[in-house]
Amino acid sequence: VEQLYQSSAIKQGELKRIYFLLKAFFSEKSNIIPPISKQEINDIFNQIKESEILTTYDYKLIGDLTSFFTIDQIKDLKHKVIITDLSKFKVKTKTFQIYVPSCQANIADILIDNQEFELAKPLIKNLKKISIENNDFFYFLLSDFLNYRLKFLKEKNIIRQKEILKEFDQWFKAAEIIYQGLPGFINFKNSFNNLKKNVYKKQFIIKNT
Repeated sequence: VEQLYQSSAIKQGELKRIYFLLKAFFSEKSNIIPPISKQEINDIFNQIKESEILTTYDYKLIGDLTSFFTIDQIKDLKHKVIITDLSKFKVKTKTFQIYVPSCQANIADILIDNQEFELAKPLIKNLKKISIENNDFFYFLLSDFLNYRLKFLKEKNIIRQKEILKEFDQWFKAAEIIYQGLPGFINFKNSFNNLKKNVYKKQFIIKNT
């Protein structure tokens, strides 16, 4: 893969993206594909950070490789994926409209995991606005899901956590009726079940201490 890419005259655009994706996601399954390096991730980050206006290609890289950026890099990229002019967003290409919410959701999810709750809030809010403008049920659902997940993980009081989980459970049951055939819904279900397990685990620890 490395030799093929280096010998190619085309080292920009989609070929370059495919090259990064192969290294990022298939290196563990192949002896001939090297892993993506920190330097390559840093180069991608710096290129995007220095760009005043992001292209569809930039959003694709952020969306595809979000989990490879450091938390500090994620924080720097956060403001770049927030859409302030929805009228301009609506006339962009379909690919652009697909990858922007993907970037927002991925970054918000990582910020929540790292307890950067206040930084995640504007992204979730913007994600919801975009999903409504685009009539995108998946990201509308995901924005609600992320918001509940944020509220739950931010709360330190176990009793209040249980109350939030109950609200979350009611929302989830309604969402399951409406959206259960939606691609990726099983991921919501698995994540929700993991949250419930964590609450029950905390309760057990508290009772037995």
